[in-house]
Amino acid sequence: MSKPFAPLFALGLLAAFGCDPPAPKPCASSADCSGETFCTVESGVCNPPPGCNRPDVVCPAVCYGTCEPRPSGQCRTDADCHAFSFTCTGCDCLALSLIDPEPKCPTVGVQCFADPCLNKAAVCEAGRCTIASVSCNAGFVPRRVCTACGPAGGCAAVADCARVCTQNADCAADNLPCTDGLCQVVGCF
Repeated sequence: MSKPFAPLFALGLLAAFGCDPPAPKPCASSADCSGETFCTVESGVCNPPPGCNRPDVVCPAVCYGTCEPRPSGQCRTDADCHAFSFTCTGCDCLALSLIDPEPKCPTVGVQCFADPCLNKAAVCEAGRCTIASVSCNAGFVPRRVCTACGPAGGCAAVADCARVCTQNADCAADNLPCTDGLCQVVGCF
């Protein structure tokens, strides 16, 4: 048996012996689904509630769908999105969902003066990941700064907003030094 027909043969065996693939999980909203799935009612599906497909049953007027894999780029909250610096053909900041693969460059790409995602964040708007400018709380400025050094050197954690300071005591809440007027770590080694 050739390899392209092996999956079809396996499905035929499952059908012949009464083994059906698992039924999709019914849902009334995406809150009923797991993290990387969504409820198809968001796409306009409106099925009767489970068990309400008989004429002798009175059912609530609620639309039901099924939990399906979330299409690329879709989101429910800002936490479903992240910003990605894409420097293959230019200095671009892309908004990707957590399940989107990060694009790979076929060549070295370009060198940017600054991180294309500097002072930007990926946010969820109308169910899609998009890029927005970072807005900082009072006493902070939009600037990507290093807040922790890695075990082998380099910056291990960054923040998109930095607290303005004039002395180290101003940064005590962040447990960081005041460097160049901002609470930040400089010179990880």
